[in-house]
Amino acid sequence: MKNFLKVDGSVAWQNGCALPGAVGRVQTARVVGTAELTFEGAGKPKRELQIDLGDHPFEYEPGDAIYFVVANPREEVNLILERMNLLAIADQKCKVMVNPRTEKRNASLQPYIPPESSLRYLFTYCIDIRRTPGRVSSLSIYYTEDCKEF
Repeated sequence: MKNFLKVDGSVAWQNGCALPGAVGRVQTARVVGTAELTFEGAGKPKRELQIDLGDHPFEYEPGDAIYFVVANPREEVNLILERMNLLAIADQKCKVMVNPRTEKRNASLQPYIPPESSLRYLFTYCIDIRRTPGRVSSLSIYYTEDCKEF
């Protein structure tokens, strides 16, 4: 029997790790409206975002910064999983661990990766799939044996 991951809030965002630069706790909100504040073609467009915090109080002080962390789009995640031939098993529960035969010293799993999850959850909420290609390319080179694979 296949075991599927139920994504219902029981798995914490980024495994409950603090976000870089964050002082307070992560607050979940929904964007309920947007407005363009600058004219079309402006060099640095400015937008107003209206967010719904639900019943959560929010105290904002001048100078505070707000970070928006969004999930990777489902279509893009599916494209990656399909190209890796993993789409069919993307929602099955999996365990993530460091290869016990690794020769890297002090190898460890990044703390923001939950040890039990699903591939879809990892690619949607934990991995930055839009990272600069240079870093992705160097990882690809590290894990390929034949230059034709790259």
